[in-house]
Amino acid sequence: MKRIVFIFLHLLSAVAIAQEESVLIVESDTAIYEGKQITLKGNALLDHPLGKICAQHIEAIAEKEGRQLDLQQLKMRDRVRIELRDTGRLTCGQAHIDHAAMTGDFSGSEEEEYVVYTEEKGAQSGSGSPLTVKSRHMVLHINKEAAGHVLRERISAIDADRDVTVNYNNDYVAKADIAVYRKEDNSLDTPQSGLFGQISLHAKEKDGLCQISNRQGDVIKATQIDIDTRKHLLSFSHPRGSLKVENKKLVQEIDFSSDTLLWDDIQHLLTLRGDIKIAQAGMGHLTTDKELLVFHENQNGVKQVHTIECTGETTLVYTDQENGTEHILTCYGKVIVDHKLFKTTMESPRDINGIVLSDKKVFFKDAMGEIFADKLTIFYDVANHKLEPSRLLLEGDVRILKCTATDPENEGTFLQYAIADKVEYTAQAKEVVLSTEKPKRVLFFDKVNYVSMSAASLKIRRDELTQKESIQGVGDVRFSFAQKELEEFKKIFPLLK
Repeated sequence: MKRIVFIFLHLLSAVAIAQEESVLIVESDTAIYEGKQITLKGNALLDHPLGKICAQHIEAIAEKEGRQLDLQQLKMRDRVRIELRDTGRLTCGQAHIDHAAMTGDFSGSEEEEYVVYTEEKGAQSGSGSPLTVKSRHMVLHINKEAAGHVLRERISAIDADRDVTVNYNNDYVAKADIAVYRKEDNSLDTPQSGLFGQISLHAKEKDGLCQISNRQGDVIKATQIDIDTRKHLLSFSHPRGSLKVENKKLVQEIDFSSDTLLWDDIQHLLTLRGDIKIAQAGMGHLTTDKELLVFHENQNGVKQVHTIECTGETTLVYTDQENGTEHILTCYGKVIVDHKLFKTTMESPRDINGIVLSDKKVFFKDAMGEIFADKLTIFYDVANHKLEPSRLLLEGDVRILKCTATDPENEGTFLQYAIADKVEYTAQAKEVVLSTEKPKRVLFFDKVNYVSMSAASLKIRRDELTQKESIQGVGDVRFSFAQKELEEFKKIFPLLK
């Protein structure tokens, strides 16, 4: 049985519509009930199945069905505020809720341009993360669910489609042309399930807006961004952007792109997959086609890039800023870029017996020749707030094929060959040192001058003016190979037979 009651108290009026087990309570400065329509003006308050609604003007339309009065339409304008029953809050300039379609249309006004949806109470209790969705227009999808003997309504999804901004976890700010927020069903877990959901952002057109940034200064653009607020996962399709690298010595950005990116905010881990490209001044351009991991660490509440790892075929190209020389490194095993220790390590893959695959050794190439090794390490220094390679170390069965720097007729032709256990180049000294573990010896052969050298160690220096090289043997030096040394040399360099 329905009852419509008008209660006047001072300048405040109240209207209560009782429908069997549910009661709809309204208050306002003035209230008018005419047939199907209830009009509330001035500080209007409505206790609605969604929550408490406040506005300066509310119009409610109810239809009679038998002996029941069902609320069909609800129109609101001027400082619309809804305190949702699932701890959310919604503010806007004007709104229209269609109970038959179970949707709500929310938009801004001249006085209040944006619709703002927020979730905060769940985050404070530890059952959710702070979330704000802001847009000039939103469409809400509403579900009915039982709360004891009372039928409640809750927002199941939000579609935002004009100048969308999403602030997530007080850290990430996403901007997009379109955003869709699908909330979890409360019945899936606990009453706090409704505090979690999936947010999907994308651009309307190819060059439209879809990007995310954070307090650290990282910026990522993508064709689509998905946020799982329960698992704290951010997924990106065709991402491209930059990650901030900042410490006491260095402030830089790592530019990157890939087919996909998964950002695990709890594990502080970024996983890039497919057609991966990253670039950092002083380090060069790194490409790989499988998977690359970026590990963050939290330092005083600030996320810092700690290490970058990848496995599989990886290429690192570094261009010397002084002379434009391009150095190319290729690795088929594991690559680790350690931003804390300022070094890059490349290791060749091994078989089940721990032996390096001979055709998958780390490979270095530039205009001066080629070098193969089991392992390579690049050490960096920071000078004038810039990252620069300072030392190159190659280890394990190192093989060198060198071109001449002074003979244009033989440009690109290998004229010098060497074998060593370790090769170290120091940028400041402009010196290359080849060494071995006893009883092995460094083996060197000059094809032009037909000179052979066998020594415990060799030092190679290049004159800056003449570009001529001097080679110095250290320890016991022989200018011929022993028979076993010759056989070993020809086995590694069969073209010299």
